[in-house]
Amino acid sequence: MSSHDERPLALVLDWDGTVTERDGLHMAIERFGDLGVFDALEDELGKTLTLDEVIAAEMATITAPLEEVRDWLVEHVRVRPGFRELVD
Repeated sequence: MSSHDERPLALVLDWDGTVTERDGLHMAIERFGDLGVFDALEDELGKTLTLDEVIAAEMATITAPLEEVRDWLVEHVRVRPGFRELVD
């Protein structure tokens, strides 16, 4: 076996909605932002707005303090069952 074959396997995953059960950005907007803006902007994704523009505009509707949003997300975002085993 060559040294190339002995390298550890790399696993690359999207976080929100893949590793987590639900998308944390969406959860934050549902709880602290304007879901109407979220719904309207998602329809424009890739048509008239880039992903960066959509996320920036959606996140701009959140007016709660960062610490409050962070603490709420830490409490409510759940990692999918089996993720630890997958990583191991």
